[in-house]
Amino acid sequence: MANYDENNDILQMSQFIKDHKINYISEFVDYCLSSNPQWYEMIVDNRRIQYTLVLLLESIRADNTDDVTLNVGIV
Repeated sequence: MANYDENNDILQMSQFIKDHKINYISEFVDYCLSSNPQWYEMIVDNRRIQYTLVLLLESIRADNTDDVTLNVGIV
């Protein structure tokens, strides 16, 4: 049952990150510290959740690079 609850919490965190367009773990930790201390405690205490969130955020940033226009100056 604990594994199910953990997976459910990870899904909720993932959805929150996507909905609020969070790109960095520091942004998510700031949110947790100010508004959701339960999630903060889970992140701090659980290496699997940390790893999953880092992979999710890396994936989100990689997907967002397609939308970024590059400004390249001529040397």
